Amino acid sequence: KIACVGDIMCGDSFYALGRGVASALDRHGKDFLPDSIVDVLFGHDLVLCNIECVLSNVGRKEYSLRSLHMRGRPQAAEYLAQWGITVAHVANNHILEQGVEAAVDTVRQLQSAGIKTVGAGENGRFQSGIGVVDVTLGDQLVTVIGACFHTGKYAFSSKLNEVLELIRAEASKENLVIVSVHWGDELIDRPSIWQRQVTREFISAGASLIIGHHPHVIQGVDNSDSALTAYSLGNFIFDGYLEATGWSVILSITMSEKKVSKWEAIPVLRGEDHRPALARGERKDELQKEILRRCNLSRQEIVDTEKYEEEYISDLFAEDEYTANREVLCQWEEKISQASDILICVSRRLYEEKASQRDNVFYLPHGVDFEFFHEVANNGNNSIKELADVPRPIVGYYGTLTSHNDVELLRYCAMHLRDISFVLAGQITG
Repeated sequence: KIACVGDIMCGDSFYALGRGVASALDRHGKDFLPDSIVDVLFGHDLVLCNIECVLSNVGRKEYSLRSLHMRGRPQAAEYLAQWGITVAHVANNHILEQGVEAAVDTVRQLQSAGIKTVGAGENGRFQSGIGVVDVTLGDQLVTVIGACFHTGKYAFSSKLNEVLELIRAEASKENLVIVSVHWGDELIDRPSIWQRQVTREFISAGASLIIGHHPHVIQGVDNSDSALTAYSLGNFIFDGYLEATGWSVILSITMSEKKVSKWEAIPVLRGEDHRPALARGERKDELQKEILRRCNLSRQEIVDTEKYEEEYISDLFAEDEYTANREVLCQWEEKISQASDILICVSRRLYEEKASQRDNVFYLPHGVDFEFFHEVANNGNNSIKELADVPRPIVGYYGTLTSHNDVELLRYCAMHLRDISFVLAGQITG
């Protein structure tokens, strides 16, 4: 049996200094994790997690906020082992935040505690290559491959072609191959089309399990192909106060002859002092329904891009009207509309237009409220009536400041599209 949990961050974040996970671990020690969860983890032969921080005092500066951010104590490695963690993934976008030596020391601390590590590169020093670790379960050799597809400043990143080559090589040895991968979009409840495409490549190469992390929220589990994919398991141990990140799952998997014979997603809630607890009663039922909904989302595919030629794909996803060929775009839009069993519109105006032409059109409001922003931009508003004087064209986002905003994307667009005004309108909450 194999258990997988999501992101584990044993430090204090900027906004939780003195009251984050590291501080809670100082108070509770190994009792931070309740026995009910420890018992679940110890009921498995292999327990895999993603370590989203360093566990090291190397380079620590007591009065530097940057130095203390997401830095766990070395002792946390012992706690993880006592809780039943057997394999720790370390290839992610935070592992190098305190420098390479602190990352290397983190691997050393984990291994000293008896935990195997994966994702630190070929030599374990975050220099090059892809980390791999072998675990023997009965008479089956299990190979865990650790990869990261984020390329931020502090990430230890992987190349897709190298990961695929490694999967093929290990699968050819009749090993059970698990791919642990750091990918996806933060705070989004479903995988991207790109992730689904990569998943198919992983499975074709020989992977039996694909375990994802990074979004900090639950994404679906898909066991519809010859392998099981968990796109994201959420935050298992993390500080934070968003409701969306306040629960996760323990994924329990039973394998038989390199195939999944049974799996279960066990809901876990973040409780007081950031301590995880098994969900009970009505709350457990609610979360299990939500897990099922997200599993369905992970299996749905509105457009199969493999059916359409490359010219269409590049035009459809062009960044602006200058790079898009409008005539070709309209032609392909009509082809897709005619070929689709269901057409979903996120704009009410577009929905009304399409619904007047066919009866298989549905309206699914987007997170961006187009109608609200259009009303504000054209009619003015007492609280933001200065919009009337903003140069056109306007790109607007309507939401709340607690909603997920891709700040880096907004910054990039604002820097490169200087003739356009970017306006955020909405209620400030929290």
